Amino acid sequence: MEFCDDALTEDEIHLICGVYSSYSGKSYSDIFSGPIHSWWPLPGQWESHSNGINWGYWTPWDEHWYTKRLSAIARNPQPLKSTEWRNKLRSCSYAHNYVQMVEDASREYIEGHLETL
Repeated sequence: MEFCDDALTEDEIHLICGVYSSYSGKSYSDIFSGPIHSWWPLPGQWESHSNGINWGYWTPWDEHWYTKRLSAIARNPQPLKSTEWRNKLRSCSYAHNYVQMVEDASREYIEGHLETL
């Protein structure tokens, strides 16, 4: 069962993530057609399978990443484009890929030997 307040609206998500739309300068109808910048990754970027930081729960590494991002904002306040977020989050995916490979191999082994137990 889902209630009307179980999910955030797109506007609420944009507010929380600090989304900015850049004016393209062409016409008023294209006012939000420029690149989107944000202080924090949008849910789709965070929940992407290529995100090497999202383990499905908050970890000490996530806390480290968060405080590192806060420090970066304090030193040089710049929101990032969605492509920059994708690259930043993807750069940490090697560990996530390793864990996924171990889980897949473990599942295969258990399923292959489950009949003999």
